[in-house]
Amino acid sequence: MAHPEETAAADEKPAGQGLAGVFGRIPLLGSILRPGTGGQGALRPTVGPGDGWKRMEVRWRAAAGARGYEVRLDGASQISYQTSVTLEDVSPGKHLVEVRALFDGGEGPWEQVPFRMPEPVRSAPADLHEERKGGASRLRWSPPQGDEVDGYLVFQTHADGSEKLLGKTAKPVFALTPAAQEESLRYMVAGYNQSGVGPRAELAAEGGLAAHSAIVQRDVDSPQKVIPAVNEELAKIRWDKASYEISDLVGDQRRVLERGQLPLRPGQYYRKMTYVFRFSSGRRQFTVIVRVR
Repeated sequence: MAHPEETAAADEKPAGQGLAGVFGRIPLLGSILRPGTGGQGALRPTVGPGDGWKRMEVRWRAAAGARGYEVRLDGASQISYQTSVTLEDVSPGKHLVEVRALFDGGEGPWEQVPFRMPEPVRSAPADLHEERKGGASRLRWSPPQGDEVDGYLVFQTHADGSEKLLGKTAKPVFALTPAAQEESLRYMVAGYNQSGVGPRAELAAEGGLAAHSAIVQRDVDSPQKVIPAVNEELAKIRWDKASYEISDLVGDQRRVLERGQLPLRPGQYYRKMTYVFRFSSGRRQFTVIVRVR
């Protein structure tokens, strides 16, 4: 059951480079456009969050007859022939943006707008835990102390080691879908602001595949105990339908011995060696490594 204070999970598709491309434009709390001052206020510049970390976007009104505009950040100028410009790699702290129109006969007055880039988030959320009630589950945590946080990104790790962004939320609580509960090995939560993403808090997921490690290692004292040991591990995560691949492992060399569907067939090739059993069903993956001593 979803809770009204939570943000629903949403898949994100890459739209550019780095973290900005993965998460796209993330609305920031308190990022209200600030109007500029100076002259007659004809341009009325505003500053707001840009598309990505450490970026700010400056917009202004068009001036009749202008052939371009000069934009100055803390004294460093650039020319724009449009009515907006993105400021890249803006450092934390207070800044002043100035904009003026350029005409054939001269320049218009400077119009100014101050803004502040927050310090990066330096701490991970505290007390990350999972709450369960009936069939519903949600993550809850405490905000990082002493950091300016606009929201949180929630990730999951699958058994194969891959990561997925489950979604983002403005509050320190996040509803988990049944699919997320089934597939997750670990959950990670990190605070963010316009300067970037902070350190992550991690939590081992409960239930489903996450109740067991992504990779399990077992030692047995005879080749006859290889298959029973693997079946014991499969029973712990309630997998009765999956494809599998069995390979032996000598140093870094791996040789595939068998592929098939569960249940496992007793093999004739076991001896004192290390064997790798890889199981997959949909997006779920699980590995059991058995060493015959």
